[in-house]
Amino acid sequence: PYLSDVVTDSHFDNRDRHGRLTTFLARMSHDKGILARGIGLDESAAVCIEPNGIGIIYGTGTAYFLNQNGIDSTPETCLSGSRLDWYRNQRAVRVYKVKGTNDGSNMFDLKTWAYGSGGLHLYYYVRNGVLHVAY
Repeated sequence: PYLSDVVTDSHFDNRDRHGRLTTFLARMSHDKGILARGIGLDESAAVCIEPNGIGIIYGTGTAYFLNQNGIDSTPETCLSGSRLDWYRNQRAVRVYKVKGTNDGSNMFDLKTWAYGSGGLHLYYYVRNGVLHVAY
């Protein structure tokens, strides 16, 4: 149940897929009215989800948990053949970026998508088809 309406993407940093996953979330939100969420993983990271919804991040890579910033935070422009605009005051998508550890000391709560430990919060937004990061 914790991965319902969640898009996952591996090799996240290796192939610079941040923009691609953000675009998938925009289409989910715009086309289906879904509160879009995504998980991006480096190839050296793994997320193990406990029965209570806590995702423990293992490895030497980084995990990214992307969450549309509220159901009303839909893309401004999301049309086939047009460049994506999804900025919502530079806070369209909340991101929790967290590095893995060998002992699993860092985590993210997939039940609430609201908090984690060992990482930092940032935002993604897209203006005229270009992905930006805000802190």
